[in-house]
Amino acid sequence: MNGDAQVLLGGSGGQGLVLAGIILAQAALECGYHVAQTQQYGIASRGGFSGAGVVMSKQPVLYPFVTEPSAVVCLSVEAIDKYCRSLPGHVPVLYDSRLGRVPLTGRGHPLPIHMQARALRMAESANIVSLGALTRHLRAVDLDSLSRVISQRFSGPVRDANLQALLAGWELEEEHHD
Repeated sequence: MNGDAQVLLGGSGGQGLVLAGIILAQAALECGYHVAQTQQYGIASRGGFSGAGVVMSKQPVLYPFVTEPSAVVCLSVEAIDKYCRSLPGHVPVLYDSRLGRVPLTGRGHPLPIHMQARALRMAESANIVSLGALTRHLRAVDLDSLSRVISQRFSGPVRDANLQALLAGWELEEEHHD
């Protein structure tokens, strides 16, 4: 474990960022953290804002909401607007480079997340690609823990595709890391 971490993941409803938050929280539990995971939804079920927060701590979590993000993942312009208004300059923001919007605060990391998911022929796996990139960058949980959680949660071709997406995100962050 690398110590405490707080993560925000945001995008549009249907992109699977809440699921990515749940997977991250389960992997953090495997790594020995105390964990709280929260979810946010906009009015619309698909297309409206959707987000997740994950708090990982070596000590019991007394407040379940992210107060000082260690990292932020944004897969929509609305997520950038919501989560990146006043981030300190040291907080990394991993965001999809196709959005056409750059976070004005935080330390931006544009990544071709959706392009990578489409290259894998699984456009719906952008959430897992972003989780792989986040994991490589943040290093709060390890890739093996995430792989185990994905293997427990999914089966057959869906499991294999998500494991491939996780690894692709891990490698994507290495290619584009500062």
